[in-house]
Amino acid sequence: MEKQKTLGPIMTARSFKDHVKNIVSDPYVAIVELISNSWDAGAEEVKITWPEKVGQKIIIEDNGEGMTKEKFLKIWRTLGYNRTEEQGRGVTYRTKRKGYREAYGKNGKGRHAPFCFTGKL
Repeated sequence: MEKQKTLGPIMTARSFKDHVKNIVSDPYVAIVELISNSWDAGAEEVKITWPEKVGQKIIIEDNGEGMTKEKFLKIWRTLGYNRTEEQGRGVTYRTKRKGYREAYGKNGKGRHAPFCFTGKL
């Protein structure tokens, strides 16, 4: 018996670029988005290692709290993710930290910023 295929939308490279606009085409915007993601993860420090040669990796490290596997899968697989509706405006800390700050992220588009540096779009 043939396995049934899951029906769902197909996103072409063109529609993807339209969805995320200059996040995947402008390195300045992409870096800002990646730093914003660190901020929204509760990071107090962000370290960027810029490549010295073409072909080397850009490395972005932070001391943010990250997210659980379940949360990552839900956010990554949801186009048009509404952060404010799902999580509120504030940055939520899993560990005990004092203070409050508002998140930059609203719709999950910044997660696509690394594609700016792949050279494949």
